[in-house]
Amino acid sequence: MKRKLMVSSSVVAGIAYTYNYFANAAVEPEITMLDTPHNVDITQHCPTILEKYYPTFWCYNNHVSSFLGQFRKGLSIEYNRQTFEYPDGGCSYLDYFGFDNTGNNSSICLIIPGINGDTDASSYIANLVEHLLSEGNRCVVFNYRGKAGAPLKTKISYCAAYTDDYRKVCLHINECYPESKMIGIGFSLGSNILLKYMGEEGSNTPLSAGISISNPFDLSKSSIKLASQKLYDKVLTRGAIENFRRISPIYEEEYDIYSTKILNSNSLVQFDESYTRRIFGFTSVEHYYDQGSCIHYLSEIERPVLLVNARDDPIVCEDSIPIDAALENENIILCISSRGGHVGFLEGWFPFSGCWIDRVVGEYVNYFQEGSSV
Repeated sequence: MKRKLMVSSSVVAGIAYTYNYFANAAVEPEITMLDTPHNVDITQHCPTILEKYYPTFWCYNNHVSSFLGQFRKGLSIEYNRQTFEYPDGGCSYLDYFGFDNTGNNSSICLIIPGINGDTDASSYIANLVEHLLSEGNRCVVFNYRGKAGAPLKTKISYCAAYTDDYRKVCLHINECYPESKMIGIGFSLGSNILLKYMGEEGSNTPLSAGISISNPFDLSKSSIKLASQKLYDKVLTRGAIENFRRISPIYEEEYDIYSTKILNSNSLVQFDESYTRRIFGFTSVEHYYDQGSCIHYLSEIERPVLLVNARDDPIVCEDSIPIDAALENENIILCISSRGGHVGFLEGWFPFSGCWIDRVVGEYVNYFQEGSSV
């Protein structure tokens, strides 16, 4: 009798799970934009955002999707690394993909990682680069100061509010390849930097377009939500501390004052209070979050941008997703998927290589390479 009840319960649970999947998970993304001819043309050439997104059936939970999204296939493509020097004496590593195998006029995708990401450590970058190369594009990964093994030569590292390094890299690549269209692509913290930069530059940016993925938009709101998700907060904070530990010799004078607080940070807010806001001269962590939030710069963006967020993102507040901005700025197309988690967007039964967001990005990049005059 007990066995029959267990079997019956399992069948009912399976039916309920399947129903919920097709009713609430496998649905078309919500698209918000001004109905201009250019936006309509873009969406018609990007069919993936208009069709149902089928997240991986057995792991469409937002936490599972976010977690497994970090463990997809790693980097297997060779690249050329350039040490890019800044006027203040600092440097970053720029990693070039596909520049030996494609024509001079193919699009260049300038990719910015998330808070603890870099070329070698981030599988989401590896998979996106592979997809973009397969479609004839070129890629450059912009690694932050002190990341990807680069030495930190000045006390300036990186943060959500700091766009100067990306600005200089954009200008450098444009000078080297003036005939090629450049598309900025940012993940998480990197997408905040991208949109803040594009808002600051307006029509002066050499970028033809931008793509934002899992953007926090409002750092204050996202910090509150992150604090409620202890595991995510712990993982991100640990990554930030480990990076600080590696670059800490440059801060020898301040080390005795701040090191204990920095190394013992229990949350990303504590880390930003003890380290980030001090290094970049903000009066408080609240001041840093306010000044660094790209939500304040969206109205000034003058190049087409595609913003992709999942409604079930575990660390981005749903009410910070800028629906109003998409209805006020004709350059913004906002795509909100029902599922996807944070930089997850898995699909297929074995979601450890390509994913839904790779296809979305590929179609958007190809539009500007093939048909747009922007």
